[in-house]
Formats: sequence, structure tokens, C-alpha cells
Amino acid sequence: MLFLLHLVSKMRDSREGGSRIGIILNGSPLFTGGAGSGESEVRRFLLQNDLVEGIVALPTDMFCNTGIATCV
Repeated sequence: MLFLLHLVSKMRDSREGGSRIGIILNGSPLFTGGAGSGESEVRRFLLQNDLVEGIVALPTDMFCNTGIATCV
């Protein structure tokens, strides 16, 4: 989640033309962490500031030698 926040900090403001980032994560950052935890607060920040355009779940075995589910 810290890497995701680092990428968000590098985004340009919409008044400056804006920017977009794409990141591939495993599925756990979307669901782990209880209410009020660090992960939960990061998700809240991203959604409240309208920084999430969409989440695409990829099937398992999309990447070599891993069987984990990933999201873009």
C-alpha cells in the first residue's frame, strides 16, 4: 500500500492536466485490514478523492510461476 501511495503522490493535479497510473497488485490489498487500519484508511483516501477509475480482476496463472489472483 505504501508503494501505491507513493505513485499517487507523483500524480499531477487535474488543474495541471492530470495524470493516470496503473498498478498490478495481488487481491489482498483490496480486502485485508480491519476498519480503521492503515490499509482501510488508504482505500478510504483513494475512494473519497475519486482516484480509482476501476479495478479489473485477472484470473490466476496470468504470470509465470505464480498461481495468485491479481488485479489491475
